[in-house]
Amino acid sequence: MDARHLSRIDPFSYAVRALMSLLLENTGFGAIGYDLLYLALFSLIAMTLATKLFRRTL
Repeated sequence: MDARHLSRIDPFSYAVRALMSLLLENTGFGAIGYDLLYLALFSLIAMTLATKLFRRTL
């Protein structure tokens, strides 16, 4: 697995792309909707897994 495949699942690359679009290209929030959706879904999945794993350790 090379860096291109890892960057597709890494949420940081989506955050950087969204921030660059807002700051450098002067686009609106409509242009970064896909990036925000991916970040929200990734956060939801990560928090759900973390909650389930945390409950097992108590």
